[in-house]
Formats: sequence, structure tokens, C-alpha cells
Amino acid sequence: MFDDSFVGKLFERRMKKLEQKYQMAVSGQGFEKRLETLAQIQDDDGYMVRLEKNSDGTYSFEEANCPISQVAIRYRQVCQCELSLFSALLDAHVERTECMADGGAKCRYLCTERSRTIGAEGVELL
Repeated sequence: MFDDSFVGKLFERRMKKLEQKYQMAVSGQGFEKRLETLAQIQDDDGYMVRLEKNSDGTYSFEEANCPISQVAIRYRQVCQCELSLFSALLDAHVERTECMADGGAKCRYLCTERSRTIGAEGVELL
């Protein structure tokens, strides 16, 4: 009924509204607290979130459920909007390492504080 462009615009607007709403919740918080707050928000919205600090100082942010997975399978912009939202809210480097819309068991993100970017060799870059 609607083309990809329309759905993309719809989810861009959704992302902007969520970013404004959630920005109030994370404002003034440090990186770890922003992660915890975002995890709680997503968990409250049904994403079944698990947050874990890795030994290298990065964080694994996993969503075991996606309430909009059927839309995300058809319209990949949904996943890109979520990734952009997380990056903006956390003010961090966020990399998706697994995605349900691609057939993964969950959506998994690797989150790195901007001042602690880890290079390909596993070395911290400042």
C-alpha cells in the first residue's frame, strides 16, 4: 500500500520523536548510566533487553524481542533508525552485530564510549 520512501519518512519521524522524548531521560548522565537508562526504556517497551559490560570496556546491548520485527523484515529503514537513535542518545559508537530482521536470534549491539574507541587490532584509540 505504501512505498519504501513513505515508510522511511514515517520511521524517521518516529525516531526524532523518540529521540526528543528519551533525550530528557538520559540528559546529564554519564555513558554507563545512559546505557542503563536506554536499556530500561527498551525493556519497558517489550524488547527484553540484556546489558553487559565486556572485559575491554565496551558494552553488549541485546534485545531478545522486537515488537516491530515484521515491519523491520520488510522495511530495513526501521533497523537503521534504531541504530541511529541509539548512537545519538548514547553519544557513542554503536555497531549492530546481529539482527533479527536478518535472521538472527536477537538484535545485538556493541556500544563503545566515543572517548574509548577500540581499533581493529583491539587497541584503544583516543
